[in-house]
Amino acid sequence: MKAPIQRTCAWAIWAAVRGILNRDPSLSDLNDVDLLLTDIDTSRFPQAAEQGIKVHSGFQDTFQRTADGILAGVSSALQSTGVTTVLVTGHSQGAPALHVGNGIPSANAPASRCGAAALATTTGAMLKLALAPSVQVVVTPFGLPRGGNKAWADFLDSTVRRCPPALSSPRDVSALTTLVGVTFVTNQNDPVPTLPPLILGFVHPSGEIHIVDSSQKNLVACPGHDNAHCATGKSLLHASLADHHGAQFVVTI
Repeated sequence: MKAPIQRTCAWAIWAAVRGILNRDPSLSDLNDVDLLLTDIDTSRFPQAAEQGIKVHSGFQDTFQRTADGILAGVSSALQSTGVTTVLVTGHSQGAPALHVGNGIPSANAPASRCGAAALATTTGAMLKLALAPSVQVVVTPFGLPRGGNKAWADFLDSTVRRCPPALSSPRDVSALTTLVGVTFVTNQNDPVPTLPPLILGFVHPSGEIHIVDSSQKNLVACPGHDNAHCATGKSLLHASLADHHGAQFVVTI
């Protein structure tokens, strides 16, 4: 994935990021089609114990393989640079990539083809809980599939996410540069954010920002979980994979 470089404020930069594909496509595909909900690993998330939290089993399997390396890489980069902000992002066909403070890369991790955004969200929650409270963890995935049940969505809302500023108008792109916490971007008729389906018990966290049209400049904030006026309300009859792989914020993914 590529993202524009923008200085957002004194403590963070959106850095150019290129995700990497899983080196084993067959393993990637198996992770993505596994639609079972499983108990969250409370050894990684002790704060989630006894809350009824369940997550996508394939995405959790991928997270387990990458978590230790990411945490070690980020911790080392924070110590060596002295910065206090970690940006976590990912897209369905790229791995989550982590950048610390002034665009200094800290770690890249392989992910499933359609699970990188979900993995980025889980990774962001892990980092928020594992790192010092003084470290800001900003999580902004693109094309996010649903990664768990409502209890998981609530956990993300309470653990990682801080409420974003309201957009003063649909075209107020500048407001996005001050977002912190979990804020995920969905694009027009991209079908991936509608999967796995709600009927199987999967729910999105809060924090959706929806790109309305191909101009890539008309954006709306989508309050709550699975806002019917945004990605969740899109019909699969109008699904467009081009919206998933194509330009987002006038940048091709």
